[in-house]
Amino acid sequence: MLENQTDITIPDNAMFKQKHFREILNEWCCVIKEYANFDPEDALYWCNERTSVGNLAVAASRHKFHVLEEFVTQKKWKKKIYSGRCDLYLITKIDGVKFEYVFEAKQQFISISPRATATFKRIRAIIKAARKAAKQSVLVGDEGAKNTYAMVFLVPYIPKYCIENKENLIVTFLQKLESVVLEDHKMTYVGQAYVFPKQAQPYYEDALYPGAICLLFGLK
Repeated sequence: MLENQTDITIPDNAMFKQKHFREILNEWCCVIKEYANFDPEDALYWCNERTSVGNLAVAASRHKFHVLEEFVTQKKWKKKIYSGRCDLYLITKIDGVKFEYVFEAKQQFISISPRATATFKRIRAIIKAARKAAKQSVLVGDEGAKNTYAMVFLVPYIPKYCIENKENLIVTFLQKLESVVLEDHKMTYVGQAYVFPKQAQPYYEDALYPGAICLLFGLK
């Protein structure tokens, strides 16, 4: 039921962006699933933010995007311009027209057990942190804020005591997440992808890490 599914919404109906994001996020799911097939006891998504950005970069490169990761560029916070690092820059041309996207990413590990009490508080905090990071990168690229996105990777884990209820826990979590992603009115919710490979069985410290979610937000 949950295997390799995506859910994408593009509120501004920008068809090229819709096509690009759908392609990239679908391919990101494939990248995760391919590695799960290769080694079900390991996972690409349970490392850190830097690794997760790299996985998405691999997905984009499979669709003819040129990719820059973790590169030094000018950034801006309030009125101050300074040198900093940008997480991900994608650029391609279609029929001579250039399309570019800038991403600042954050990652959060979250328990989705029935006893977890701070799950969505932590998600709200990491979305806010991603928004701040994206606002600092509006100088990257030719279109400024129009092509700058906040990207949030969520990595849920399930303690061993409730593993038998895994699918219900995941479905309930995804349903609640639908409303949480719309709460930040300072950004536009662009879409999400989630992947929970059926064969994935990566355990760490008595918890299962069944999959990952990627959220995208556009600056207003």
